[in-house]
Amino acid sequence: MKIVYLTHQFFPRHVGGVEVYTLGLASAAIRAGHEAAVVTYVESPSGDTGDFGIVHTRYQGLAVAEIHYNLSVAPDRLRYEYDNPVVKRLVSEELRRTRPDIVHATHAMKLSGSALAAAYELGIPVVVTLCDYWFLCPRHTLLTGRGLCAGPAHPLACARCLHEIHGALAGVDFDRPDAELHPALYRVLEAGSAAAAATSRELAFLALRQPTLISLLERARRVIALSCFQKKLLAGRGIDPARIEVIAHGVDTDGLVRRTPQRRGPLRLLFVGSLVEHKGLHVLLAAMKQAPELGLELRAYGGVDRDRSYVRELLALAGDDPRVTFKGTFDTAAFGAVLQQGDLLVMPALWYENAPLVVKAAQYTGMPVMASRIGSLEEMVRHGADGWLVPPGDVAAWTEALRAACDGPACRPEPKDLKSLAENSREILEIYCSVCAGG
Repeated sequence: MKIVYLTHQFFPRHVGGVEVYTLGLASAAIRAGHEAAVVTYVESPSGDTGDFGIVHTRYQGLAVAEIHYNLSVAPDRLRYEYDNPVVKRLVSEELRRTRPDIVHATHAMKLSGSALAAAYELGIPVVVTLCDYWFLCPRHTLLTGRGLCAGPAHPLACARCLHEIHGALAGVDFDRPDAELHPALYRVLEAGSAAAAATSRELAFLALRQPTLISLLERARRVIALSCFQKKLLAGRGIDPARIEVIAHGVDTDGLVRRTPQRRGPLRLLFVGSLVEHKGLHVLLAAMKQAPELGLELRAYGGVDRDRSYVRELLALAGDDPRVTFKGTFDTAAFGAVLQQGDLLVMPALWYENAPLVVKAAQYTGMPVMASRIGSLEEMVRHGADGWLVPPGDVAAWTEALRAACDGPACRPEPKDLKSLAENSREILEIYCSVCAGG
C-alpha cells in the first residue's frame, strides 16, 4: 500500500506535535512493509512566481515533497488561505507522480482545502485527522485578540481576525466595538467606491470559507478527532458528529523512562512547545516574577527566534532571573532525556490544546502536570491527582499554583499505561486497509 501524508509543515524546518505524529505514522507504515511519503508546505520568502514549485528532499529516509508558495502575493489571500489553486495544481502533480492508494491529511492548513480536492479529483480516498480547529478557524486556535472563540456562528464572524492576519477588508473601521462591525461593513459597501468593490469581493470569499471546507471534510472517507472535547466543539459548528470518530493518538515510548521519586533541590519546571503566544509561556514567566522567593527552576524548550516580537517579550519577562533558562530545540530522539530533567511539566495554554503528546509522555513517565483548565487538558489532567489545573491566563492563580507545588506535599502520580504510537499506528493502518477495501 502506498500512503501519502499531507501536513502543513514538517521536519527539519519545523518541530511540533503534528510533525512528530506524522513522522511516527509514516515511519511505522514503512516498518510494516508499506510505502509512505509526505507532502508539506513551505512559505517561500520570494514573491517571484517562478520560485514556486515542488522541491523533493528526504528526512530520516522518508521521501518529502515540499510545496513552495508565498501566500502574501496571492491575488485573493482570503480565498487562497483555504482554496489555493496553485497549491492544488502542485499537489495534483505530486499525487499523479506517486500514485498513492490513500492520502492521510494530518493537517490541511497552509496546503489549504485544495490539497484534499486534488486527491478527490484523482479518485484517491482520503482520511483526515483534526489536530486543531483550522476547518473552523483561519487562525486554527479559536483564539482572537479578544479571547477564546467557540467557532464562527455566521459568515462575518471571522472578518476581524482575517483583517489582523492578512490585512483583508482594509476599508473597514475595525476600531469600532464588535457590535458595530456589521454597520461598518454596510457603510463601506454603500459607498460605491473601489474600496467597496474590493470589500464585496473579499466578503464573498469569507462567506464561502466554512461551507467550502466542511464540504471537503464531508467527502473524506474517515474523519478522526483526537479528543471528545474537540468532537463536541466541531459538531456544534456544522460538522456532522456521526462522521467524526475519536481516536486518541499514541505516545512514542522509546526513550521514555518511568520516574523515580523527586530529587532534592529546586523544583524543576519543564516547558516543551513552540514559543508562540497561545502556548502561554508569558503567563508562567509573569507568575514566577511575582514570586521571586520560590525555589524553582524553569527549563523552556522551543525555538528561540529573536527576530520574533513574542520571543523578545519572553526574554524581557525572564530578564536576568537565574531560575529561567531557554534551552532551544532538541532532536526528537532526545525527548526522553529532556523529560528526565524536569519535576513538573507546565502547560499554561491560552487556547483549546488538543490532546498534546507532551502531556501524554509526561503522564506515561509519572511526571505531574500543571496545565490550564481548558479544552482537552481538562479531560487529561485530574486536579490534585495528576497535577494541577489552573485558570488560563490568570497570573495570580498561576503564582498560587506554583507556590502550592513548591510548598505543599509533593504530587506523585502513578505512571499511566497509555496507548503507544505502535498501537495507534496499527489502528490507523487498519483504517487505511478498510478504506482501500471499500469500507
